[in-house]
Amino acid sequence: YWTSDFHTKHIAPLVKDPKGKLIAVHVHMNGPGMYFFNSHLSEMKQQLRSQGCDLVRTTFLRQPKDRAISAIFYSDTYTGLDLAVMPRSDMNQAVQKYLMEEKHFDNQQLRYLLNNRADTGYPIDGFMELNGYDHGALEAAKQILSTMEYIAFTEDMQAELTHLGEMFHVKQIASVEVVNAHSRVADLLNPDTMTLIENRIKGDEAMFDMAKTLRAEQHQS
Repeated sequence: YWTSDFHTKHIAPLVKDPKGKLIAVHVHMNGPGMYFFNSHLSEMKQQLRSQGCDLVRTTFLRQPKDRAISAIFYSDTYTGLDLAVMPRSDMNQAVQKYLMEEKHFDNQQLRYLLNNRADTGYPIDGFMELNGYDHGALEAAKQILSTMEYIAFTEDMQAELTHLGEMFHVKQIASVEVVNAHSRVADLLNPDTMTLIENRIKGDEAMFDMAKTLRAEQHQS
C-alpha cells in the first residue's frame, strides 16, 4: 500500500504541499497493518512537521467481549449463516465451530492492529494460544499504540469524536447512530459459547487494558 497508486496519486502530493489543508485518512479492512505501516507514518510525520504541519494518529478500540460478540453476528456475511434467526442450539454449535476453526475470530483487535486482515506483517503463526495470547504480539501492539497521538474507545464514541473535533478545530460533529444492533444476542449464547469467546479474547483484553493505561498517560502529559 505504501507504493500503491493510491498513495502516489493522493497522499504523496499532500505530504509535499500540506499547508492550509486538513486531511483525514481512514485505514479500513484490507488496508495496511500498523506493524508494517506505522514506521512510514512516522516518516510522514517528520516530513509534515518540517513544514510546520503535523500528522496525528488515532485508533478506536472496543471492550473486547462486546466486540467479539458483535463481530460474530456481524459476520453473518462472512459465514453465510443468519445466526440471529437460527434455533439456539444450532446457532451455538455454529458459533463454537467458528471460534475453534477460524482465525478471523481469534483476538481480532490485536490481529487487526498489527496486520489488518492479512496473514503477513507480525508473524502470528496460526491461532494464538487458547485462553492465552502471543506476548510478542502484545509488545508490538504496545509500541504501535505508544506512537498514537490519541487512543479512543467506542464506549463513548460521541464524546471521543467531539474531543477529536476540538483537537482539529472542527466545530460541527455528526451524531453517532446505532446500526446493525442485535437485541437478542445476550439471550442467545449459552455458557459454553461465552467461555470459548472469553478464551479467544485474552490478547485483546490485555491490549485493551494497556491502551487504557496509555490513554491515561496521554491525558496527564
